[in-house]
Amino acid sequence: MAATKAQKRKLYKNKEKVLTHWNIRHAERNKAKLIRIAEYELFNFTWIATVNAFIEQGKLSNRKKVLDIGFGWGRTILGLKTFLPEIDITGIELNNNAIENAKIVLKNYLGDYSNIKLEVGDAETLQYEENSFDAVLSTRVFQYLKYPQVATDHMYRVLIPKGRAVVMVPNKINIYQFLFYHTHRISPFTLKKWFYNAGFKKIRTGSIIFFHPGIYLFSSESPWVKIEKLITKVPIINMLGGITWVSGEK
Repeated sequence: MAATKAQKRKLYKNKEKVLTHWNIRHAERNKAKLIRIAEYELFNFTWIATVNAFIEQGKLSNRKKVLDIGFGWGRTILGLKTFLPEIDITGIELNNNAIENAKIVLKNYLGDYSNIKLEVGDAETLQYEENSFDAVLSTRVFQYLKYPQVATDHMYRVLIPKGRAVVMVPNKINIYQFLFYHTHRISPFTLKKWFYNAGFKKIRTGSIIFFHPGIYLFSSESPWVKIEKLITKVPIINMLGGITWVSGEK
């Protein structure tokens, strides 16, 4: 019997169950399945909007040192390397299966993964020293965390002075996500509070539009990408997209 959305949302409040869940998910993905997933999700509307928001809000450029928390199968890393080939990225995930999966995807699309380090790590117990990164990024990870404030504090600690952090999560005040998304959803106001408590300055919040991937497979040259950028800069409306983000400076 399939789990209900309510049962799935409870799952993501139990760290051991989360670890087990993602260990199984990553172990089930062979090369053919990974490439199918990548071809389905990459280079679409939300992927492009996510990468654009990270570059803009993180003030990213080539040669910057970036930490990607919860890289999954490498979606964000691939996006950043596509637009900024010389950027230096460290990615962390909870298990080695995710690392091996990401290597398959990155090799398929990039040919190699120079200036990319993939390591086992936990957002709530980051092992890096202070002042290690120019930017710290995370997309659709914080909804799984039991102690998101602790993870936010660690993000602040490992950034260099004036370094930037950007976190994206399913938006609780978006009606579609509120009704249908299967994990815990978070409001931009909650994200902003975590950043404020951690000590971040110049905190900004906003969102990107999120639809099912099957209906928005656009190239980066699509006029819809430009329209999305305009819509999500309109006050009030910019808080209502399906994926909300917060950014801040150390």
